[in-house]
Amino acid sequence: MRALLPRASRPDGTIDPEAWIAQPYFFSERTRGKTLYWPAGNDWFANDPLPPIAHSHPRAAEVYFVVEGNLELTVGSTSFVMEALDFCLIPTGAFHDPFGTNGTDCCMWCVVAPNWRGRRLQTEHFGPAELDPVPVVARVEHAGALPSNELLESTCVELAPGESEERLQWRPGSERLIYVLAGEAEIAIDRLSGVVEPHGFVHIPSGARHSVRNVGSDTVRFVSVFALDPPGVGLLDPLPTFE
Repeated sequence: MRALLPRASRPDGTIDPEAWIAQPYFFSERTRGKTLYWPAGNDWFANDPLPPIAHSHPRAAEVYFVVEGNLELTVGSTSFVMEALDFCLIPTGAFHDPFGTNGTDCCMWCVVAPNWRGRRLQTEHFGPAELDPVPVVARVEHAGALPSNELLESTCVELAPGESEERLQWRPGSERLIYVLAGEAEIAIDRLSGVVEPHGFVHIPSGARHSVRNVGSDTVRFVSVFALDPPGVGLLDPLPTFE
C-alpha cells in the first residue's frame, strides 16, 4: 500500500499549526512524544495535556526540537533561548521549565525515553541530580550526529533524489522516530509505505523492519531519533520500581 500522508506544511513551506498538531501522539513503553504548539501571547502550549509546570523525568531523557519560532527555557540551572532548527538534549533526569516564546509562535517536537510507568514526572524536591545537568544544543542544518546519550540517539540524515537507506532497518531494543524537514520521503514499514512531506513524522515500533527512500526531485533531510532500552533493562525485563 502506498499513500500520501497528510501535509503539515503550507505551500510556502511554513507550518500549518492545526494540521501539525493533529499528527498522532506516540506512546509506548520505550518512548512518548508529540508535536506541540505555543502561540505568541499564551502562557503554555495550546495542545499539551501537561499544565504549565517545571518538572523532570526520573531516569528518562528528552529531546526538544524547535521547528519554528523561539522557546525560552531552563534546563538544569541553565536558562537560554532555542531558535528554529535548534535541537536540545535534556539529560537524563534533568529539571526543565519552558517559560516563554520570546513573542513568537513556537512549533516544537519532543521525544521522551523511556516512558516509565508509575513515575513519569517529578515536580518538586529538585536537588543536584536534577539541577546540575547541562543541556546540549546543536543546529539541524546538515547531515551528521545530533546531541545523544544512552537513551536517545539522534542524527540528521540527507538522501539525494533516488537514494535510500541501504537496507530495511531493524534494531533490537529500540524504536525509531523520523521527522521530515525537506523533500519527499517514502517510508516503508513492513508491508506498508507512505510518502511523508516536510513537518510530518513517523513512529516506527519495535521489531518493524523499515526503509526510507527519496522519491522526489530535491534532497530529503530528516531527523532520526532512536529511543533505546536503558542499559541492563530489556523490553521483556520487569520494569524498575521507584520509591
